[in-house]
Amino acid sequence: MLCCGCGCGADRRRKEAKAKAKSRRRAKRDGDGGDTGDTADDGKDDLDDIEMRPVQQATQQELEFMAQVQKNKEEQDLMLDDILRGVTELGDIAKAIKTQIDIGSAMADDLDKKLDHTIATFKSSNARLQEILEEVRSQPSSAPPPPPLLIPCVICPYSLVVHRAGVRY
Repeated sequence: MLCCGCGCGADRRRKEAKAKAKSRRRAKRDGDGGDTGDTADDGKDDLDDIEMRPVQQATQQELEFMAQVQKNKEEQDLMLDDILRGVTELGDIAKAIKTQIDIGSAMADDLDKKLDHTIATFKSSNARLQEILEEVRSQPSSAPPPPPLLIPCVICPYSLVVHRAGVRY
């Protein structure tokens, strides 16, 4: 029977006893008389008999200790499972955040391109409007002048957008 793994050394002692018994049997077989030089034969049971005896039963305290160790291992396994689930969930959340960042970045790039196009369109429209105003002002007027509020209403919203974009006219 193997040791319980608690570190008591019973497994090591058992292996040593087996090795000594094997050595004695070999020595007896070879006609050496069984004297291997060690003084372990001091009236105690033969090592073969020790191997055949049942392992001593664990005391109640040892059984309680082994049960507590097993319970602690099970609790640690549960905690490690919880940690693994948490780490897996964090990984999933991180992937979702990365996806959202990629989508937001693409949208921001698209918006930037559209804004650049809009600003360029406003600049060319503003330049064209300036040319038209110059033409209208330079021609002799046979028609009555437009009402004064019409031009600010047409130009003002447009100029506000252009002004916000940093365009000067």
